[in-house]
Amino acid sequence: MKSKELFAKSVSFLLLAILLCSSLLLVSCKSKDRKYNEEEVAEAARDLIFRSILLNEIYYGYGIPVLNDLSEANGNYYPADPAFLRKNGFTTVEELKRMTEAVFTRALCESIYQTKFSSVSDGDGIKSFSRYYQKYDDAAQTVPVTIMVNTDAEVFLIDRVIYDFESLTVEGAEGEKVYVRMNAKAENAEGEVQESILRVALIEEENGWRLDSPTYRRYNPDLERYNDLKNK
Repeated sequence: MKSKELFAKSVSFLLLAILLCSSLLLVSCKSKDRKYNEEEVAEAARDLIFRSILLNEIYYGYGIPVLNDLSEANGNYYPADPAFLRKNGFTTVEELKRMTEAVFTRALCESIYQTKFSSVSDGDGIKSFSRYYQKYDDAAQTVPVTIMVNTDAEVFLIDRVIYDFESLTVEGAEGEKVYVRMNAKAENAEGEVQESILRVALIEEENGWRLDSPTYRRYNPDLERYNDLKNK
């Protein structure tokens, strides 16, 4: 009888210890949410989201305008319009990448580069060609000439997006990420406007805050129908 009581007490003690450890683990995990200065995050978010608008257009929208010069074309690739490049502060792929890395995290940049500066392929062959590549004036690729633009690339963003920067608020931290939210509107070619909440994650890297999630929006004709069905 005593051995059974001793066994029962041991099991109870073990269960209590497991419960205590689990509670401590939960508290420990929660305490890992990073601390931040709300004003600093909000200011960085507004600046980064504003700068992301041009990058969204370059990577997902209609892209860099081109010169319709057949003599300089390479298949579907045409030279970028130098006036557009100068206006926006870059003339080479390397400079465009530096602009991108000043806005997005390393992980997000890598994801962009894999599809926009490299062709995407699988076992059946190439699924999509790179959107941009650097043209050089020498075989050693030391003298950049211009950015070549794939005029056959898919245009993902066709709508105008209106960002309400005044509505931006800092939502809170989840681990190393700090989230902000703001109102945004997507306006399609017919002038129809769709409002939504844009929720964006930021991570502080060694060179400052960077966006860790996309900031674009598309007009979704099925969204209202979906919301109606969800609210029924």
